[in-house]
Amino acid sequence: MLKSDSDTVVNIPAMEKLCNKTNSLSILGNCGIHWPIRDPGSKWFTPTWVWSGVYPKFCLGSAYMLVGLNAARQLLAHVNKTKFFRSANFRKMGEDVVWTGIVAEKAQIDRAHTLGFSPESNANFHCFADGEKAALTVHYIKGLRSIIERWKFVRKPRKC
Repeated sequence: MLKSDSDTVVNIPAMEKLCNKTNSLSILGNCGIHWPIRDPGSKWFTPTWVWSGVYPKFCLGSAYMLVGLNAARQLLAHVNKTKFFRSANFRKMGEDVVWTGIVAEKAQIDRAHTLGFSPESNANFHCFADGEKAALTVHYIKGLRSIIERWKFVRKPRKC
C-alpha cells in the first residue's frame, strides 16, 4: 500500500518492481530519525508537552510504502496501544510521525530508508539488482506542466 501527497509524482512501474522484491514486513521511504520542529510558525510544529525528545525513526510523509503481508492491519492493531490513541495531541503531530514512527515502532515494523523516495523536487534514485536506476517519487510539484515534466523525467530509463 502506497501513501503519497497530492503534489508528489509516483513512478508506479518502479514501485511495483520494488514491492515485488521486498518480502519482509516494513515501511519503505525516506526514513530516519528527526527532531520535532519547535518553531510555532511551522505547520509541523510539535510542542514539547506533546513530544519532548527525538521522534522514533519514521518515513517522511511525501510518500511511503507499506510492504509485507498485513502491514496496514498490523499498524491498525497497534494504534490503540499508543498513548495518543484517545488524545487530542494526536492531531498535533504529523501523520508520518504517528503512523510510520510511533505506531510502527509499537507494531515492530521495520522502517527502511530507501533511495528513490525524494522528499524534494530534485530526484534521487534507487538502483535495482538488474542495473535499472529509477526515481520512485518526486515531491513539491506545482502545476500541470511541472507534473508532466517530472513524470517524463521519472519514467526515463536509466542505468546504475
